[in-house]
Amino acid sequence: MAINSAILALLLLTANGGIVSTNGTYCLVGMNADAPLELRIGDSQVQMSYKGQIAMTTTYQLINGRYHFSGNLLPPGMPAPGLPVATGSTGVTVAADGQSLVFDWLDGQESMFIYGESGTCSTVPYDMSSGLPQFVNQTHVDTQELNEISMFRSGYSHAYDDSIESCRSLKHYYSRGPGHTNLVNFYAPVSARIVMWEDNLFGNQFLLQPIDPNYKAFAFKIFHVELDSSLSVGAVVAAGDVIGTDVLNSGEATSTDFATYVYTTVGGQKTQKLVSVFDLYTTGVMANDFAGFQRGDFVFSKAYRDANPFSCTGETFNHNAFNPLDPFGDANFVSL
Repeated sequence: MAINSAILALLLLTANGGIVSTNGTYCLVGMNADAPLELRIGDSQVQMSYKGQIAMTTTYQLINGRYHFSGNLLPPGMPAPGLPVATGSTGVTVAADGQSLVFDWLDGQESMFIYGESGTCSTVPYDMSSGLPQFVNQTHVDTQELNEISMFRSGYSHAYDDSIESCRSLKHYYSRGPGHTNLVNFYAPVSARIVMWEDNLFGNQFLLQPIDPNYKAFAFKIFHVELDSSLSVGAVVAAGDVIGTDVLNSGEATSTDFATYVYTTVGGQKTQKLVSVFDLYTTGVMANDFAGFQRGDFVFSKAYRDANPFSCTGETFNHNAFNPLDPFGDANFVSL
């Protein structure tokens, strides 16, 4: 989704009474796009680049301590799942040491905060030729609180796609079932940094990037969550730390969605691919939290879904997406 004519303001922190130098390049690691997005701050200009190509160059104006500029923030056609259209206030807050920043925008209905690190984007695509690593040693919610979990590539709710697969739900819904009025804790599945937080009309969601350099190509997006008040974008959490709770809708707890991204290479092209977290859970998690189940019990294979495709109009399934069974008679959910 493109953001045209966005208004971007740079709010520079001060140290020892002076303006902090923010000149340099920052990688917006919380962007979760299909390619690195970089912000370059110069003495008089700001540049945004995507896939190594400059998307925008503009001068900025200092107004009451804020640096404002306008232009096409992102190039047309850039895939950015969940990205709101910025029609209001937009800005960047640079840390006092100049080593990181938080990019934000607010439009009255939606807000998003994205973490960036000083330097060019350097995440190496994960080589999936030997399969996926099983490094996630914590579920993000106590499975004893759950009633069911949706299948990866199901036909439930709405399509959630990547650049490789379309018209299927490439994430999991963790449902407590109806009638629950109490909140339960959500936990960090791995030691990670919070690199994105968004509040929109459909609820809150945030993105976690593992701290372990071996797995920085992965990211976990958790939907419909109330982030703990002690946390903000840029914070680091340890595996198992409480990061928030589920939320109430009309007095009842909502289900939470969980999407897993891996920055990889497909067909010679670098891209963000959606995978099932069940392929990343350790054997300990499977044995302790999903005893009696196999990883594949929660996943429709790509080959099966390609042979049994759904029909969509945009993100909307052209079938009743809230039926227990999909059009092929398959259950959308696994009962625990």
